[in-house]
Amino acid sequence: MAKLDISLDRWLPDLPPFAMKKGGLTICKNILPLEESFKIMQEITAYSSNTVSGTPLTAIEVYASNGNYYTFIGTTTKLYRLEIDKSLTDITRTSGNYTTSGNRWYFAKYGEWIVATNFNDEVQVLKGMTAANFEPLYTTETFKAKYVVQNHGYLMFGYYTRNGVTYPNGVIWTAKDTITDLTESAATGADSVNLEECPSPISGMTVFESTSAGYESNIAIFHRNTISAAWFVQDLFVFHFDYNRYVEVGAIEGSPILVEGICYFYDEKTFWKWDGVSTPQDIGLGVRQTILNYLDISNYYRTTTASHPRYGLAVWSIISTGKTDPDKIIILNTRNGKFALIEKSQYCVFSMHRAAWTINGLATYFPRIHDIPYPVNSNFWSDNSSIFGCISTDSKVSVFQGAPMEWIVETGEVFTDKKEVIRTRRICPMIQKRGATVTVSIGSRMEKDDDVVYASANIATNGYADIRAFGKYIRVKMSGRLHDGFTGIDVEGKVIGRK
Repeated sequence: MAKLDISLDRWLPDLPPFAMKKGGLTICKNILPLEESFKIMQEITAYSSNTVSGTPLTAIEVYASNGNYYTFIGTTTKLYRLEIDKSLTDITRTSGNYTTSGNRWYFAKYGEWIVATNFNDEVQVLKGMTAANFEPLYTTETFKAKYVVQNHGYLMFGYYTRNGVTYPNGVIWTAKDTITDLTESAATGADSVNLEECPSPISGMTVFESTSAGYESNIAIFHRNTISAAWFVQDLFVFHFDYNRYVEVGAIEGSPILVEGICYFYDEKTFWKWDGVSTPQDIGLGVRQTILNYLDISNYYRTTTASHPRYGLAVWSIISTGKTDPDKIIILNTRNGKFALIEKSQYCVFSMHRAAWTINGLATYFPRIHDIPYPVNSNFWSDNSSIFGCISTDSKVSVFQGAPMEWIVETGEVFTDKKEVIRTRRICPMIQKRGATVTVSIGSRMEKDDDVVYASANIATNGYADIRAFGKYIRVKMSGRLHDGFTGIDVEGKVIGRK
């Protein structure tokens, strides 16, 4: 009896099942592609008890000098702060609600101040982490911007409107250490440039903290199809700009995310990895067409991102074609390059540190101790554990720490060098601590153009699923919920002839 060892490597939905390298997956849904094994993705569960008003668009977590983490949330009409007691405080400006049609919020931390931009309203500032309300940052002129970053004591804006004139490729920065001063002056360092040679408007800004190549804090200025760069020269106290540093590489609005010092983003062609210094790397082979085809072009601006430091994950929340709110999450394990698709409706994702879980809290969401996906003494449940969360469809701040989602993976096809007919006998998934039923299916066919016929069975107590199937092309599908990780599948079978 021959044994076919089918490893599970990475999701490659763009490739035909018979053309994948060993371990390729046609489906990798609702599961985390961690370094050691595939792990469960948990359902959304409420973290805060009260809700936000308006459609949630963006959220960001910041660290305050008092040692606390605060999350700031922007909706179509309001700005909120998530307090350390998990309650939400409305910190909208006192002069009325916001209007964010066609745009989203971006945030920057400047000392203990929080600056917020949405391009529709004047730039807002919260003068203190626990201050009562946002207010206009500038009172002597009308100034609006899409993007904002902080660098070396300067506040830098991209794609802005000043006194009624819009600069889609404009970058402007404040006086050093005085972000309320936009008056251009050699003495204060405030200045502006218009990247007129760039073929498309600015679509994002990201700051790299680096001392490579003789400069500090490379600032990526993304466009749809190019990347410009700026950097601060400490000795001269000026910013230098490199227009169109990379051509035919760009970013869709909202897609850049920094994970462990590296920026990950996507444009209308592929996914990219960039260290801020060397040439960006294309990392989208095998997934780019499928993922990018999901995107609803009219809702690019609704893309939000998060990271998970424990696992090195980059996370994108997107709206797929025909939907009105985000319904899919793309996860990339930046350490091994593996992607996965999470099908879950929510409003936006963000990085966060959450309060500790109590035993009573665990009991609320996990009725049996065997259902808890991590040991109860793990620091996963401790105070200030770093995770990523979202605003759920009920408008509450939520975390992905509920019951395991129903997951499914399907391999590419296995066949012999001579395309001989294989007959399977039983299957043994290399899976740990099954806490729920795992269903295994064998898909088989004789020729590449034939329909795939599936035969299914549940894994028995001995760890095997007995399935009889035959064909020249064999694939395996698995689905289930709670487990402690899996890496591959053993299929027992033998060659029974040729056709």
